Amino acid sequence: MNLKRRIIVLIFLIFLWESAKGLELYPGECPPLNPVKNFDIQKFLGVWYVQSFYPFDDEPMLECHHFLYQSHKGRFYEFELLLDNDHDKQVMTRSSVIRYHENTGGIEVKRRNSSYDNPPHKNTIRKSTNRISI
Repeated sequence: MNLKRRIIVLIFLIFLWESAKGLELYPGECPPLNPVKNFDIQKFLGVWYVQSFYPFDDEPMLECHHFLYQSHKGRFYEFELLLDNDHDKQVMTRSSVIRYHENTGGIEVKRRNSSYDNPPHKNTIRKSTNRISI
């Protein structure tokens, strides 16, 4: 093997090693979060559709994932709705209470109940073909 080919192979192997290492985590504190300035929660209310996400391995294959944000008697609520097409088109839900901090403009979301904790189906949830196990 000539020198030029060895150098190319070495560069390729270094690149492959760096790609395989993946994300490195470093010890320390997380950076401070900056809330959205002049956040108007009234404009935020309504339906928000999820464009993409990576589900956990124990989550069923769900479709039409969206959030519904509502206000009732001065309190704000978040409802997460998903359609499970594999099991009789059951709708899975999670609900939360949102606490709005007017002085900072931040919101705090607390889970209240979830049909994920007691799913309607009893079969083992199949794993997605696009999930990676490490």
